[in-house]
Amino acid sequence: MTFQIIEPASDGNGFSMNPREQSARVGGHWVVWAAEPQQQGTVRLLVSEKRVPKNPVSGE
Repeated sequence: MTFQIIEPASDGNGFSMNPREQSARVGGHWVVWAAEPQQQGTVRLLVSEKRVPKNPVSGE
């Protein structure tokens, strides 16, 4: 499992990703917005520390 740290828009309509912030420690309180296959046997979780009203990845 790997993590991609995203910064959701405050209203949940989309997100940005800063390559320089990918080394932050992901904690148990972080929100998982999506899971994507990365390679065989590995999943990438799109996560943020901040919770927003709707899923910034799917728009739901």
